[in-house]
Amino acid sequence: MSQALKQYYSQIRQKLAFLEQRPDELTRAAEIMSHSIMGQRNIFVFGASHAGILAEEMSYRAGGLAIVNPLFTPALMLNVRPLTLTSAVENVEHLGRVLVEQSPLRAEDTLLI
Repeated sequence: MSQALKQYYSQIRQKLAFLEQRPDELTRAAEIMSHSIMGQRNIFVFGASHAGILAEEMSYRAGGLAIVNPLFTPALMLNVRPLTLTSAVENVEHLGRVLVEQSPLRAEDTLLI
């Protein structure tokens, strides 16, 4: 096995260990999400740039959970050119507030960032 692959696996183990040390936080997050699901509320997900890929992965797909809705803005997606625009837009003051205010997100819903 190459040294690079060993380092990669080591990083994965460290991240899993980090999560394993926080069962209460993970349980609480699961409870919040299940409360939203059982209450027929929405779950919104947001991620800027590369983190947006995770939001895409959680969003509706065939056989998936249709109540998971992405909060996207085109300027923060990886298909924008120049790609460095995403870094500039991430620093726009009050952008998060505007995104939330313009979305269907309501107080009873869950937002994952």
